[in-house]
Parts: sequence; C-alpha cells; structure tokens
Amino acid sequence: MKKIERVLDRIFSVISIFCLVGLICTVLIQVISRSLLPQAPSWTEEVSRFFFISGVFYTTGLAKSRNAYVNVDILEQKLHSNARKVYSILINLLVLGFNLVVFVESIGFTQSGATFIADTVPITMNYIYFGTMVSSFFLMLYTVFDMIKVLTNKNEEAGDAQ
Repeated sequence: MKKIERVLDRIFSVISIFCLVGLICTVLIQVISRSLLPQAPSWTEEVSRFFFISGVFYTTGLAKSRNAYVNVDILEQKLHSNARKVYSILINLLVLGFNLVVFVESIGFTQSGATFIADTVPITMNYIYFGTMVSSFFLMLYTVFDMIKVLTNKNEEAGDAQ
C-alpha cells in the first residue's frame, strides 16, 4: 500500500507542477501580449482557467495523503486514543460516502461535456470535466489508505508527512 501511495504521490506531484507551470506561462503570455500587442490572444484566459481547475482536481488526493486539509480538531483533542480512532473512521466514512456520490454523479457530468466545445480552444469539455471523476476517485482511494493507517496505528499527524 505504501508503495502505491508513493507512486501516486509522485504522479500527482508532477501533474501539479505541470499545471502550475502551464498556468504561469499562459498568464505571462497574456500579460506580455497586453503590453506589446494591439490585441491580447483570447485563448489565454480560458487555458489558464483550465490549468487552475486541473491543478486543483488532480492534487486533491495528494493533499489528502499529506493530511494537508484544514482540520478543526478541538473535539478530537479531547478524545482518548480509542475514541479518536472511532471519530477518525467516522469522518473518513463520511468523506468516502460523499466522494462516492460525487464520483457516480461525475460520470454523467463528464459524458455530458462531450457535446460542449470550449469557446476559444478546440477541445470538448469532457476532458476538463474528467477531473471531477479523477478527484473524487483518488480522494476515495486516499481515504481508504487513511482508514487503514488509522486502524493499524500508522497514521501521521498534520505536518508530519514526508
């Protein structure tokens, strides 16, 4: 399990870097072209939006694996270790259930995007909407990994991840 998680983390780290560099490059093209050209290219706004959205979608699992989401743990701090385990499993089950619903609904959402073409870039929107499926699937996967860590006493506190 740890090896699978490590490989997925590396893949999503590369995707994250690619999306960030793509976002920076398209915004830079937009800024420079506004200064030097009579008219800025219209595609840069849409492409930068796609890079931003993709960066968020494809790195949600990475954030879950590193326990990087905001967590208000006032109640959790007051619980004993066994109660904390139960609480953590309950929270993870809620996250798992929510993402299962999102995943199932995102299948139809992605299929509906095949009929829509982006305004300035000649691609169908199902490529963009596909991120919803990927995001919810990998959040479910990393939630299962987290539940296994909790049950086997191998979970890390926020900020302790490598």
